[in-house]
Amino acid sequence: MLPRGAAPVDYLIQGGTHFMILSRAEEISRILNGLAEAE
Repeated sequence: MLPRGAAPVDYLIQGGTHFMILSRAEEISRILNGLAEAE
């Protein structure tokens, strides 16, 4: 993982960990779907 300040942050998921792909799947899915629609 990169330190929080090492790169610009477009989306910050509070309490996010490596497991957030499963534990925060709905939130991540909304973000990715929004990005896909913007293209």
